[in-house]
Amino acid sequence: SFLLALFFSFGTPKTLYPKLEKELAAQGKQVSSVYPMFPYSFRQVDLDDTFAEPSFSHPLGTNKSGQDVFSRLIYGTRISLTIGVFAVSIYILIGIFFGALAGYYGGRVDILIQRFIEVVISVPSFFLILTIAAFIENRSIFHIMLVIALVRWCGPARLVRSEFLRLRQLDYVSAAKAV
Repeated sequence: SFLLALFFSFGTPKTLYPKLEKELAAQGKQVSSVYPMFPYSFRQVDLDDTFAEPSFSHPLGTNKSGQDVFSRLIYGTRISLTIGVFAVSIYILIGIFFGALAGYYGGRVDILIQRFIEVVISVPSFFLILTIAAFIENRSIFHIMLVIALVRWCGPARLVRSEFLRLRQLDYVSAAKAV
């Protein structure tokens, strides 16, 4: 992306974006600011420029509506990465908490948490997401992230639990208990 930003930074706005320059001039606006790296919106439709091949102004071409494919790709990536990062952050935190709890205390607490993990793993996550989404009145991306996190926390919990159980058997832990 750095090379792409460097590529779009050369030249003047007039030579890089002549179509946008004409639109602004027709509206009576003067160009006195720095243009963004890429001037197309993901919603901007241009029926005169449908199925355009990749070029300097449209790096990945345009679709059947004349929308720039690159700007739509960047917009979709932003949403996907947001969901992914937050869902993973939530389920890693939940998994660390329950795994540490099971590994540290052991015994009945460990058995109880392990049985709960086995129940959660046995439920298909896709159907659970659809079922929970059906019961939520005002659905949003936050609800999807939360449901994904509540289904996927079992893997990190099992990993953290096993590390805690392994560390409990080491010599320095026995020495600390003896002191």
